[in-house]
Amino acid sequence: MTSHALRTETMQIIHDHMLVERDGRLAILDTGVPESMDCPELVSEVLGVTVDRLIGCGELAESPLEIDWPGRRIVYGAAPAPDATLVPLTRAAFGIPLIPVDTPLGRVDAVLDTGAALSYAPPDAVQGLDPVRETDDFLPGFGSFTVDVYRLEVSVGGIPLEVEFGVMPALLRMALSLLCPGGWIMGSGLFKDRVVTLDLGRSKIHLGRVEVRGAVAVAGSANGAGVRIVAGEAPDERVTTVRSLS
Repeated sequence: MTSHALRTETMQIIHDHMLVERDGRLAILDTGVPESMDCPELVSEVLGVTVDRLIGCGELAESPLEIDWPGRRIVYGAAPAPDATLVPLTRAAFGIPLIPVDTPLGRVDAVLDTGAALSYAPPDAVQGLDPVRETDDFLPGFGSFTVDVYRLEVSVGGIPLEVEFGVMPALLRMALSLLCPGGWIMGSGLFKDRVVTLDLGRSKIHLGRVEVRGAVAVAGSANGAGVRIVAGEAPDERVTTVRSLS
């Protein structure tokens, strides 16, 4: 891969979407699309700001990029932190990245979608659980929809996470079956409160340590393996059942 000089951009977080501004125009980091494209109007309507582009996998794979959620910045060409946890990626249809996730149902390959504010799981993963909340979500080409949100304990690269997952409407699951046949999508919650180095060109991601802001429990090692964060947590918490890995 061609070497790239370090370049830094300020990152904005809007409703858990990661955006950069270029020449006064906003663009979303979106590994859920193969190539960069004009942003559908629905995205701007939902986010309440004008978004011009989706930056897709092809463009994001040109250089490793450090996604610094706490620092609200992106550093292109950055090397991962020495104590970051390496997680190899594979590819789904159209080159969309897949990340291995240990779930209560076993290990799965989830679509790694930086453009998804909410992660998703199949219905059997939440069977018997009570939802923690209800939320509205959207998908360009499909429109807006309402989903129940559940809390699951999962693990990525040995790092435990308590993640909020929605369950897609049946029609949407069918529409996306080629891209994510298992129904698992890991959204921006994986990046929340972390410094993550994403290297799509080499099919790997390095998960850095968690900043304690927003942490639920801290009992951890330097790579954050003992820090549990609630990814995508709503401001108003309710006591609820969490399905764990055990």
